[in-house]
Amino acid sequence: MKIEKLEDFKPNRNYFSKFTKMNNIIEVVTMLHKNNDCPIKKLNKEEYVLLSTGEVFKCKHIDNRSQNVNTVRQSVANLRNLINANFVGGNNELWITLTFGDKKIYNPSELCPIFHSFIKRLRYYFKNTKLDYIYVPEPHEKGDWHIHLLLKADKELYIKNSKLNEIWSNGFVKVNRLKDVDNIGAYVSAYLTNIKDGEETKKGARLYFYPAGHQLYRCSKGIIKPKSEYLHYYEVKRKIGSAQPTFTNTVSVVTDNGFSNIIHKEYYNLKRL
Repeated sequence: MKIEKLEDFKPNRNYFSKFTKMNNIIEVVTMLHKNNDCPIKKLNKEEYVLLSTGEVFKCKHIDNRSQNVNTVRQSVANLRNLINANFVGGNNELWITLTFGDKKIYNPSELCPIFHSFIKRLRYYFKNTKLDYIYVPEPHEKGDWHIHLLLKADKELYIKNSKLNEIWSNGFVKVNRLKDVDNIGAYVSAYLTNIKDGEETKKGARLYFYPAGHQLYRCSKGIIKPKSEYLHYYEVKRKIGSAQPTFTNTVSVVTDNGFSNIIHKEYYNLKRL
């Protein structure tokens, strides 16, 4: 897949757009071709067909997530939106980092049972409080793992570092508020990877440690998924009015099968208006 950044692109008013409002953040994704214009159809785990010609090709399998950066980029975008739909920096929210001491974890499959045991103990400590979370494991440069956790309650949430360290009991912890961050999704997802359209940074290189099929994040049942509207671009501009985007990005995408598209993204932060 080839991705090229485009400068000074202005969408046609009739282009197809996905409009998603997540608390104070609005995301608008405008495309030359709709997602359902996909040129291929998967037949099974091993094969797909190119719809324009009827040719059948073998699927490429990967060993780790660094071999398919595009799917990681999409996962990070989904995580960013999920965070913004659920977290606003209130006093009922915490941003927690959980690390391991002498007993390092190098196999990410070992993380889930350790984390679920911890969250049970944490819920027992907050007995009369409803807790929901987004869990994001991340490897260090040497391949050992730690955990980032966004925690949300139905009332004011507070815990001392020392008490959380006791409940965690696997290493060191760090507890922060996010009250001064006006785009929590962008802030938190940057801890996972700094992959951008068409480029990869040192953090992105850590994807080598993510096995194929490894989930970049998990969340509890109470975390809501953002809802989107599908509109023409001119309808989106009517909804937004005179507000100006805080960030824009446009890329041209050409797949290995020759399918091309233009994807234009705009982000609006209502706290900055």
